[in-house]
Amino acid sequence: EGKDYLRKALEGPRALLVLDDVWEVEDIGSLAVIAAPSCLLITTTNHEVLVGLNAEAYPAEALTLPEALRLMGAWAGVQDLTTLRGSATEVARECGCLPLAVAMIGAMVRRSGTTWSDALISLQRADLDEINQAFEDYPHSNLLRAIGVCVKALESKERNLYLELAVFPQGEPIPKSVLATHWRL
Repeated sequence: EGKDYLRKALEGPRALLVLDDVWEVEDIGSLAVIAAPSCLLITTTNHEVLVGLNAEAYPAEALTLPEALRLMGAWAGVQDLTTLRGSATEVARECGCLPLAVAMIGAMVRRSGTTWSDALISLQRADLDEINQAFEDYPHSNLLRAIGVCVKALESKERNLYLELAVFPQGEPIPKSVLATHWRL
């Protein structure tokens, strides 16, 4: 019934259905109901999903340094991107020019008033051994380092609220009611 409902809801106008972080072909199940002119976009780190679906791969690459600085500057609220030199440039490099990493660090700088120099030092001091043990074979330790730095930069109360959400199993959705109660929305 759900598959039929979704198919009908997506009929007619163009639609883009995004399935993020798909781990197995079976996870797509009844969601693969898109017909032209609509499209289905799947993000995955499991190449077997692409093979199983006979899907075309579009690898997400790191940004160029100028692109990373533009994105980081936008999140930091920097109007004049020519001011992003020195430490800010090194921060983007430490983040591997990964979009999520530079966006998070930019937002942290804007929100907390952290300087680019302090952000750089925090990234350089992040404990990669601990990160690598927790996430063996993960190819983007730069991203994990940026997440760790941003979580540590949160106010104590906010950090505790964020970390409390970690009790939900990986890959399982967190119910909206829990989020609303937890964050008092």
